[in-house]
Amino acid sequence: HVDYTVDALTLSAQYSTSELVNPISLNDYEAFGIGAAYDLGGGASVVGGVAQITDYDRDDETVWEAGLSFEF
Repeated sequence: HVDYTVDALTLSAQYSTSELVNPISLNDYEAFGIGAAYDLGGGASVVGGVAQITDYDRDDETVWEAGLSFEF
């Protein structure tokens, strides 16, 4: 996981792999994602990101997210 912050903007990148073993099959996963957060002040931020998830038994999946984050 890597974060880079410039003023109110934080950029993030993450890579992970995992191996799950269940009684029926062996599932390997690989994921890479990037995201950004912009601090609006007062504990509020606009956030968003995209991730590519690869399950070696199935097709790739792309996941998007966007929203607001609040700290109290």
